[in-house]
Amino acid sequence: MSSCFNGLYCINLELTSRCNKNCWMCGRRKIDREYPEIAMNYGDMDLELVKKIAKQLPEGIVVQFHNNGEPLLYPRFGEAIRLFKDQIKCVDTNAKS
Repeated sequence: MSSCFNGLYCINLELTSRCNKNCWMCGRRKIDREYPEIAMNYGDMDLELVKKIAKQLPEGIVVQFHNNGEPLLYPRFGEAIRLFKDQIKCVDTNAKS
C-alpha cells in the first residue's frame, strides 16, 4: 500500500462542508448567493469513511483538518482526532464554534 503514497506527505481532510460564518471573502458564499442552483448540499463525512482513511494512511503522513468547512462543527470531532494519532499538524478553524 505504501507505494501508492510515494511522495505524499500531507492530506487535507474535510470532515464537514458546513460552516457557521458568512465571510465576505469566501468564494463559497458568493456561489450560495448568486448561483443557488449549483450551491452544495453541505454535510458531514461519515465516521466509517474517516476510519477507512485513517487505516489506509501510512505513519508519517501529515493530516490537516481544513478546507471549506468548519472542522469543529463535525459532531464526532474528538473521535476523528483520535484516529490520526501523531499525524495531525493543523486544524483550521474560524473560532466561532
